[in-house]
Amino acid sequence: MRLSSKGQIIIPASLRRQLGLKKGQAMEVRRGDGRELIFAPVEEQNLDLEAMLAQARAWFAKAKDPVEELHRRRKKERELEVQRRERRSA
Repeated sequence: MRLSSKGQIIIPASLRRQLGLKKGQAMEVRRGDGRELIFAPVEEQNLDLEAMLAQARAWFAKAKDPVEELHRRRKKERELEVQRRERRSA
């Protein structure tokens, strides 16, 4: 095997068949002992978890300070309550 100029490695077809690897399948790479690299197929459950974590990280990145958000919502509720009372008394 050779490493391409783009950093890609081609796994021989016979080995892919033996391991049951599919085209487009996600793989993880980790370091072994010394200069050894270990390639392993990513389980579907791990992909789901990664997708959920990515979604949660994106949400938290956009989210404001939760305490500030709570204060903002409570202030809005108090304003609505004042408006309701004013309508009732009018």
